[in-house]
Amino acid sequence: MKSRMNRVKFREWWRPVAPIVAHEYLSEFCLKNGTWTNDARESAGSHATPSPYMSMAPRVSTEAARLAPAIVHFDGTARLQTLAAEDDPWMHSLLLAVGNNKG
Repeated sequence: MKSRMNRVKFREWWRPVAPIVAHEYLSEFCLKNGTWTNDARESAGSHATPSPYMSMAPRVSTEAARLAPAIVHFDGTARLQTLAAEDDPWMHSLLLAVGNNKG
C-alpha cells in the first residue's frame, strides 16, 4: 500500500501513510496509553491526547505496527489524525464500524 501510494503521489519511497484513528481507539493504538513523543523523548502523562491536526507523532503499539506497517516511521512513531464524533459524525461512524469489524 505504501509503495503504491508514494508512487502515485510522486513521494519518496520511505514516506509512511498517515492514519486516521477514532478518538476511542487512541489508547489502544499508541504505546503507554497514548503517551506522545517529543523530540524523540517520551513525554510524561498517561492519558491519550487527541491530535486532530496531525501535529503530534506518538509511538505506536507493537500490535498497531504489525497490523498496519505502512503507517509506521522508522523510529516507531506515526503522525496520525484523531477524530472525535463531534469533528465529523459520518467519518467517525465509519472508523468505528471498521474497527468493530476488523478488531
